Amino acid sequence: METGRFICSIAVSIRFCVSIGTLFVADGRADQVLVLNDKGKVWKRIGKPGKGLGQFLMPHMLALDADGNLFVAEVDGQRMQKFLRKTRDVPAKSNRP
Repeated sequence: METGRFICSIAVSIRFCVSIGTLFVADGRADQVLVLNDKGKVWKRIGKPGKGLGQFLMPHMLALDADGNLFVAEVDGQRMQKFLRKTRDVPAKSNRP
């Protein structure tokens, strides 16, 4: 799979963080969150298919808190993962038991 290529636009959620000029796009069918810079270019890819920390099973909803931390909720994984602003590649925690 190519980075930045969407598999299914139906399962896409988008959040923009003005303070860091970054656009976050959840592509549920590709089990990834793409991070785009202020020019719309893919800067980074977060996640891959799976059930472990930092892995996704159809990420569907995105949220950013006041500190710029990213929250990703999954449909098939039935959990939410929190990614700290400074260490986005590794989730801070998951609410899965």
